[in-house]
Amino acid sequence: MAPDRPYHHLAGLPRELWRWAVVCSSGQPRERLPQMGHWVAALMDGALPDPAHDFGDAAATQALRPLLAELDLLTLTRGSPALTRQVMQSLLWHLDSLIDRPADVPRAQAIATMQAGFRESWDVQRQGWDEVLALLQSLGDLAHLR
Repeated sequence: MAPDRPYHHLAGLPRELWRWAVVCSSGQPRERLPQMGHWVAALMDGALPDPAHDFGDAAATQALRPLLAELDLLTLTRGSPALTRQVMQSLLWHLDSLIDRPADVPRAQAIATMQAGFRESWDVQRQGWDEVLALLQSLGDLAHLR
């Protein structure tokens, strides 16, 4: 194996994701790094990534995957590199949080807690964005009244 493998896959990712992709403790770098590009491309297309791209931690990744559609994050990421990076950073951060679970907490329970944390985080963020969007749309309506 070449000395830079699997880290050569970082070259195809936005630099802002490199640290998150490398330090995430969920799965193994040899599985996660080649799959990161598939995730970024799918989110940019406003689609869910293939379920087989689970970063080597199917239980944790599959717990978060449906939330992307449920929370309407795919609409936000479609065609938006900045929001795609933000969603990916959040996803990796939440996956990485699993390593901090107490030894007496079953992994399935930690995954459920991580899933709830991801949902809560994006519920709050989406609420703020929805309010800003409503304000901007109302300002547009005011401009038409003049």
